[in-house]
Amino acid sequence: MKKSIFLLILAVCVFFSGCSNEFAKEDYNNTSKIAQTDNYAAQVSKTTTKNGSVTFSVSKFDGYITIWEQTMTSDTNLPANVSLSLASGTAKLVLVDGNRNVTTLVEHKSEASNDITGKSSPDAVVRLTKGKNMIKLVGYDCEKVEVEITFGEVTAR
Repeated sequence: MKKSIFLLILAVCVFFSGCSNEFAKEDYNNTSKIAQTDNYAAQVSKTTTKNGSVTFSVSKFDGYITIWEQTMTSDTNLPANVSLSLASGTAKLVLVDGNRNVTTLVEHKSEASNDITGKSSPDAVVRLTKGKNMIKLVGYDCEKVEVEITFGEVTAR
């Protein structure tokens, strides 16, 4: 009987600890963690890559996830139109370059509402460095997130 009660309490503790988004809030500005492996909780996500563009949508999101990556053999400038919209929460798109430097491309803080609001960075130039470069979505308390990135012609630096 004692063993059953212990296992039930343990299961409840594991369940509640796994449902917290505190890690996402704590890591939102932690560039060293963001530059490493992904850590996220998401519901109903979809990524599409087509004709030089990437779209990513997710109904609920907390954490940081890579939505685009490219390994470069030399430093390169890449023109891009970057947009981020969400119904609620706090989110940003960041570039993690080949040197593990993290640069915010666009950031958005939304008040809870039924209306999706967005931010964009049209005609931005993404500066890629030699090595593995990634664009990541970073956020917490996010609902109805939509990301679209359209890339232009690559130019050497």
